[in-house]
Amino acid sequence: MSEENKKKLKPQYIILIISLVILLLIYLYGVFRYRDSFFPGTFIDGKDYSGIKVQAADERRYAEDQSYTLSIKGRDGLAEIISAKEIGLKTSYSESMPELKKKQNAFLWPSSLFSDSSINLIKTVSYDRAMLDKRVAAIETFKNAKEPEDAHIGDYVEGSGAYSIVSENEGSAVDGERLIEVLDTSIKNGIRDLDIDLAGCYKTPLVRSTDEGLLKELEKVNKYKDVVINYKYAEAVITIDFDEIHALIDASSNTVSVDAAKAAAFIDSFAEAHDTRGVSENFTTVSGDTILLPKGKNYGWEIDREAETAALIADIEKGGVTTREPFFSCTAWAGGEDDIGDDYVEVNMTKQKVYLINDGKVVFESDCVTGLMNKERATPEGIYGITYKRRNATLRGPGYESHVKYWMPFNRGVGLHDALWRGRFGGTIYIRNGSHGCVNLPLKSAETIYNSVEKGFPVICYFEPEKEEE
Repeated sequence: MSEENKKKLKPQYIILIISLVILLLIYLYGVFRYRDSFFPGTFIDGKDYSGIKVQAADERRYAEDQSYTLSIKGRDGLAEIISAKEIGLKTSYSESMPELKKKQNAFLWPSSLFSDSSINLIKTVSYDRAMLDKRVAAIETFKNAKEPEDAHIGDYVEGSGAYSIVSENEGSAVDGERLIEVLDTSIKNGIRDLDIDLAGCYKTPLVRSTDEGLLKELEKVNKYKDVVINYKYAEAVITIDFDEIHALIDASSNTVSVDAAKAAAFIDSFAEAHDTRGVSENFTTVSGDTILLPKGKNYGWEIDREAETAALIADIEKGGVTTREPFFSCTAWAGGEDDIGDDYVEVNMTKQKVYLINDGKVVFESDCVTGLMNKERATPEGIYGITYKRRNATLRGPGYESHVKYWMPFNRGVGLHDALWRGRFGGTIYIRNGSHGCVNLPLKSAETIYNSVEKGFPVICYFEPEKEEE
C-alpha cells in the first residue's frame, strides 16, 4: 500500500480505536456497577430490582413484607385492618438476595441488555397465632354480635286463626374456627382485602324458612285449627274450639305436638269448672226449706282426668269435629249445677218420712226409721246416689244379721230396705231404737221405692233446720 493510501485510512482507525476504548470503558463500568447490583431487567416475584444493590434489595423486600396489611370487612359495618406488626409476621424465601446475585456474573452483564431475567421464589409466611387470636378478640363488632336464629313456627295469631313461619335471622356471630382458617390462608397468600361474609365466616341458621320439614310441620299445625270438640256434659253441650286448643299445641321445637302437660292442666281446669262431686248443694225440701247439703263420694259429676287427657290429645291429633261425653269417674242423675234433677228419694229424718219425687212432685210417701242418734249409727246427711239394688239380701254388722227382701244401698253399707222385724215406723223411734244407719221401711213401701229407682237415682237425707221462735 502506498504512503498516500495509508494517510487516507488513519482517521478511520482512530475512530475504531476510540469506539473500542469507549465500549471497553462502558463494559468495565458495567462490570464494576453490577458486581453487587442486579442486572437490568431483573424481576423478582414480579417486582423490578434492576440496578438495585443486594443490601438495598434485601431492605426493600423486608420493608414491603412488613408493610403488609389485611383489610377486613363484614356485617354490622365491620371494617378492620390487621397489620404485620400486630401478628408478628415473618417471611422467608427459597433464596436470599445474595444467593440470587451470585447467579449473575458481573462480567456477563451485557447479556441482560438483550433479555429480562424473571425470578419467582418460594415465599413462606409465618406469624404468631396467639397474637392473631388476641387481635381478633379485640374487634368490638364481634363482641356485640348476635347469634343466628332458626326459622320457626310462630305463635298462634288469634283472629287469623293460623300459624305462620318466622323467617330465620342470619345474625352477626362469626364462626371462630372458620374465621381463623380464612385469615390464615389470606395472610399466608398475601391477600390484602377480605370480605369475611363472602368467605363464609359467619355462623348460619340451621333451619331456614324453606326447610321442607318445617313446612310440613306448619301444614300439620294449621290443620289443627279445624279441631272442634263438643263435650256432651250431662244435659249440656260444651264446645271447645281452636281458640282454646291452640294453647295446648307445642311448636317451639319445630316439631308440632300436643303438649301432654298442658293438656292435663287444661282438663284439670275444665274439671274444676264443671265437676260437682264433693261440692255442697242447696236443696229445697218438700216442706219448702232450703238446706246446704254435702255430696257423698258416689254422687256428682267428676271427670276422669287421666283418661280424658289422653282422649283429648287423641281427638286433637285426629283433627276435625268430635262430639262425645267426657270420661267420668263419677256421675250424677241430672246435669248442670243442680245435678239432682226432678226425680229423687227424699228422707226427712226429723219427721221420719220418706218421699218419692217424680217430675218435682211427691208421688209416694212413707214413714221410716233412720239411724240411732249416736256417732256410730246415725244416718249421715247428704246427697247420694243408689249404688245398686238387690232382692233378698242379708245385712251383717257388729252384733246383728238381718235378711231383707229389698236392698238399695246408697252410702257404702247404708241403704233403704224393708224391716219386717219392726211393727211400727215413724215418730221418734229412731232416737232410742234407731237402725244401724240404714233407712228402715215397711215392706210395701220398700217394694214401691225399689220398683221406682235404679242405679244412680238420687237419695237426699237431712234433718230440718231448727226454726227460730217468733
